[in-house]
Parts: sequence; C-alpha cells; structure tokens
Amino acid sequence: MRGGGFRVRPDRARRRPFRCRSRPDSPGQCKHSRRLSAADRACRRGVAERRVISGPAARIDGAGDPGSSGEAAPVRDAPPDLTSTAAPVAEDDRAFLEALSPVLSGWGVALDSRQLSLLLSHYHAVVETNRVMNLTRIVSPADAAVMHVADALSVVAWAATEPCVPAAANVLDVGTGAGFPAIPVAIARPAWRVTAIDGTGKKVAFVGRTAASLGLPNLRVLHARAEHAASTGEYDLVLARAVAKLDPLLTWLAPWARVGGFIVAYKNAELTPDEADAGAALASRLALAETEGYSYNLPDESGPAMRQLRIYVRGSGAGQGAPDAPPRQPRRRTNTRTQKHKERKRGRR
Repeated sequence: MRGGGFRVRPDRARRRPFRCRSRPDSPGQCKHSRRLSAADRACRRGVAERRVISGPAARIDGAGDPGSSGEAAPVRDAPPDLTSTAAPVAEDDRAFLEALSPVLSGWGVALDSRQLSLLLSHYHAVVETNRVMNLTRIVSPADAAVMHVADALSVVAWAATEPCVPAAANVLDVGTGAGFPAIPVAIARPAWRVTAIDGTGKKVAFVGRTAASLGLPNLRVLHARAEHAASTGEYDLVLARAVAKLDPLLTWLAPWARVGGFIVAYKNAELTPDEADAGAALASRLALAETEGYSYNLPDESGPAMRQLRIYVRGSGAGQGAPDAPPRQPRRRTNTRTQKHKERKRGRR
C-alpha cells in the first residue's frame, strides 16, 4: 500500500466466517467459535439446561421445535426453582411458628394472628438485610424464633407478673441492634411506648424502615449512645440485651430510668463471680435495688438454655454516686514518613 501505510496480506483481506466441522449446520454455536450460546456455556459447566415454565406443565428445550412432537412434557427431575420463594418461605414460616408458639404459651403470652404475622415479617426483614449487613449470626427459622424473638418477649412474660409495671409503660431499648427486643415488644404490647436507640447508624436505619413497614406507631428509633446521650429519666422500663457486662451497663442505664422504674438486663443464668460482684457493688453506689429476677429456659437442640432477667429498681438517689463515663478520644493518625524524617533530623544534631 502506497503512502507509507500498512500493507494488508492478501490471505487476510477477506476472511471467511468460521464454521466448525463438527457442527456444519450450527456455525458459531460450538465450543470452537468465539461466541458461545447459552446451551454451550451450560454444557461447558457440566450443567444440563432446562427451561421451566410456570404452570402445571413444563417443557424441555426442543419441545415444539421442528422435528419434535410439540407437546408439553413435565420435568419430573428438575431442581427446585431458587428464584421462587413461595415454597421456602412457607416452610420457614411453619418452622418459625412451631418453635415460637410453645415457648410463648408456656409463659402465658398470647398473641393473635396479626401479631404473629408481624413477627414473621420482622424475621424475614432481618434475614434479607443480613445478606448485605451484619445484623446477626442466627438466621435459621427455629433458632431465630427461640433465641431472638422468644428471648426478647421474656420481659413481657415478667411484666405480666409485676403489678408495678404500668399498662401503658414507657420503654427504652438500649443497643437495639436488629430490633431485639424493641420490635417484638412493640408488637406484643401495642399500649407500650417503645424507644430504641443504637450507636450504629445503619442498624438504626434498618429498625426505622422495618417499624414503618410493619406499621408500628408505638415505636420510635434514635441514633444515639446511651453513655453519651442526654438522659431524661422518664422511662418505666430500660432494657438492654447483649450489650455489655453489668459493671458499665448499669452506669449507662441508671440515668434513663425514672425513680421507681425498672432496669432489665438480659443475661445468662450463670454470671461469672467477677461480673456478679462488680454489678452488686456498682448497684449499691448507684442506689439501685436489685429485685428478684426472672429465670426462664429456651429450648435448644443441645438442651435447654438457661436465661435470666437481672432486674433493678431505681431509688431516689440513683446517679449521685455514678462515675462519669470517660469520653472517647479521637484516634490520632501518625504519619510514619514524617515521624521517620523527624528522627533522622534529630540524629543529625
């Protein structure tokens, strides 16, 4: 080619379309071609492609094509459709209710069908959001029904035996996380006014969206930390589940409860001696009177899990001897390069 351009080889000027000899009738649809069809890609992965049509009958690829009978053939050995959640959700709901109902009936906590449906919706929201955000490690229906929902509603069973709890109690859930116990308590007791706080903004946003979708007007969510927020001392019940040990926990919870209000800490049945002694000493300093707790069992595959509610009543002098929570200092970032330069400069001197 003149003009200093590139010269095109005669054998590459016009290239014929590639046709595999193994499939002369289907060019461009075998493993030798540059573009593979969906069937060839599935065959290369070792997966037999099936096309399932919604309805009572299904057809296999090729049915209705020229040369076939054209009749719809049912796929008997086809794998379950993972995109459809109708069957799995029904099984999950059944397992959830079968695990939850005996525990609540044993405690005397009665819920209607609408309340059970709301608890199921909350569980499904937790499982769906847990795929993109770490909310909990317990996601199976039976375990979540017992270890999360039933455990959260144990305070409702205890309140039914405590005459000093108002019928329209003002409740605070500190460190709500995925909404336990705030959302189950708000569902089981519509007359209670529940406030949930948490220091993680994503979890607060999740609980707020879930409460709005469930239609819970008695639940509000705040983004705050209990040890830093301005406590008002107006709550009848202050709840804390899986937050911290008793030593710092009582310091954070005491200012939120009103005089005569209850502080409820979800704990295992057996506390370590150090935690029990530190909690008793701090409760005495905070003028918190520990009352008889509420012990209960949660069924588990390995045996019943012993749980308890550690309950304290705030006295008139609560908070006067409370130690101030140390403020969190921002972490200083050290520039390693600048630090080494300063060290070399000092060495030259």
